[in-house]
Amino acid sequence: MTSPLEWFGLPSDADEREIKRAYAKRLKTVRPDTDPAGFQQLHDMYQHALVWRQHVVERATAEPIRTEPEAPSPPPQPVAPPTEAPSQPRAPLPPQPAPPSVPHLPQAPQGQRPSQSSPVPPQPSPAPPSLPHAPRPPQAPVQPSPPPRVPAPAPLPPKTPAPPRGQWHPVQFTQPVAAEPPAPRFDPDAFVADYLDAAVCADAANVQGWLQQRQELWSLRTKHEAGRAVLQRLFRDPPPISMSTFEATLQFFDLDHALAGIDPLQLQKLRVAMQERHALVKNIGPGTQSWGASRQRLDVTQFFHWFCEVAEAGHHDVLAANLYAQPALRSLTVRQQAAPRLLERLLRERPPMPQDCASLLLNVFGLGPLLTQRGQHPGELVAHLHMQWLTLPRNIGKLTLQVKEPGERFGDPAKATRRLRWLQRPFQWWWITLAALVPKLLHSMGLFAWRFSGGVPSRLDEFFDPRLTRFCIATADRNRVTRQRVWVGAVRCALLLLIGAGITAWMLASGAPTGDSDAWMPLIIGGGITACWLYYLSFTALLLWQQRPEQPVQPRPLLRLGLIPALVAAGLALSLLADQLVAAQALLLSVAALSYLRYQRRNPRQRQFSPITNVVVLIYIVGMAAWVVLRFPVVSAGLALGYWLADLARQRKQLQLRYRPPAAALPVPADAG
Repeated sequence: MTSPLEWFGLPSDADEREIKRAYAKRLKTVRPDTDPAGFQQLHDMYQHALVWRQHVVERATAEPIRTEPEAPSPPPQPVAPPTEAPSQPRAPLPPQPAPPSVPHLPQAPQGQRPSQSSPVPPQPSPAPPSLPHAPRPPQAPVQPSPPPRVPAPAPLPPKTPAPPRGQWHPVQFTQPVAAEPPAPRFDPDAFVADYLDAAVCADAANVQGWLQQRQELWSLRTKHEAGRAVLQRLFRDPPPISMSTFEATLQFFDLDHALAGIDPLQLQKLRVAMQERHALVKNIGPGTQSWGASRQRLDVTQFFHWFCEVAEAGHHDVLAANLYAQPALRSLTVRQQAAPRLLERLLRERPPMPQDCASLLLNVFGLGPLLTQRGQHPGELVAHLHMQWLTLPRNIGKLTLQVKEPGERFGDPAKATRRLRWLQRPFQWWWITLAALVPKLLHSMGLFAWRFSGGVPSRLDEFFDPRLTRFCIATADRNRVTRQRVWVGAVRCALLLLIGAGITAWMLASGAPTGDSDAWMPLIIGGGITACWLYYLSFTALLLWQQRPEQPVQPRPLLRLGLIPALVAAGLALSLLADQLVAAQALLLSVAALSYLRYQRRNPRQRQFSPITNVVVLIYIVGMAAWVVLRFPVVSAGLALGYWLADLARQRKQLQLRYRPPAAALPVPADAG
């Protein structure tokens, strides 16, 4: 075999098209999935054949055909037949060039004189004679005669022995002497973009045929690189691809088995995500928008207006389907280029849109890291846009569902509208005082503001007066004794005392005797209600303080630990020393209740009693208190100390008697480390 063309069964003058046809014919029997070694040999021979053909073309272009001038007709005498026609190119001359006067005449053998009438056949050269289009085996370059018009010939490399005739060595094609054209470099990004266009729009059979026709994938190394690039892109942002197309892709790239090194759980999640998006696009059937028709660029202005208009209507599925179907958004490079401009417009205009639409926009364009670099939290921007969308009049139904009471099924739109209108007014003390007299008004407004902000009151500062929202939320907080709650209770108690004093004054002015108890009854009732309210505030404050856990350590741990024994000692002193049984029993029963609730909330039980059991226990305790406890204060004191000791026994491992504030971070020297 003298050339790689003979390996394919082609003639020496076969062109590139015939080489490709022969390669495609062999490729039908030698497949990369069944015979990888044979396919690699076939691909190497195909590359060598193309290089051989290119080498022949370059040699034919570099060495033009020369013809000899016609000599005068010699006298008729027998002459030896010439070995090559006058019109054919001459074979390379020997290393010793002919004299300039006769550049085209062959030299006579040694010992004979050249004669014009009897031409002598040329001396055979080491290389075989070649036809005008027949390729010659590569050999060490020899300077032709006359030399080409170059400034100075480059130094010749050492001559290598010519290969034996009838043999061909493909190793010679890798030498620097053969001018092999560089193979085109594989671009993974461009290939992935082409694959996404084909996989999203075509079915599995067409995608598989398209992959088989890509010539760069005929190399096993390039095929492996392309498969990894495609799978990495799919994991980063799953496109709307059907399962049949995805399975055909995995099978083509030989990634559908356990030895491929892919996590099966992550691969299953990718399948689910792509199937959901493919079903969404198939059901809605979006078309290509004008702003996203080009694969190389995205019209940010048109896209932003279109997105805000559709998002304000709350059509999340339409938005998602259109974004998945646009050619411009399939390129991650186009998204990254458009992200900064899109973020600037989003922060400047802040269009109202629901939470799911805003999250979709941030996820598609990767705006979260850009917001973090600016010092802003992505969730806060999404919440702001969502709250602004809820305040629109046409979205009052969505607002009602978000702020409704837990016991309500649908909520009351009229009530939600009133609460929203009251929160939009400025903070004024006279209005707060009047609103405190209406039962549960400020409490309901505080719950409305808390649910509307999603549990973050600072988000309301851009929509309402911060002082009003903070006041209402603090009033609705039952886990703390705040100044706002004290203010509301004080206003109500002051009104009761004022009404009781007015009624008492009216009765005394009407002629009722001053010593009549009925005349002072309204004032006594108002004072009693005020005392009960003060008792409730005090007991709630003590309970919130006592029920705190031991870890982390609270301030003044010794005072919190010794409060219950001190109150028990004060109650016993009132009963035994001052003979104040009623006051002592009131104090001791309060301390017993405080100790019991402290134990229950700091040590929750695994098993809870049924409501019937709780009712029976309550009746029993009330009966015992009526017969025994009221007569013997020591029993109440024993109950209080018993629960207090039981709590200490449960909390003995976490108990700490000394408060250590958290140490502040020490300043680091400028030249440290």
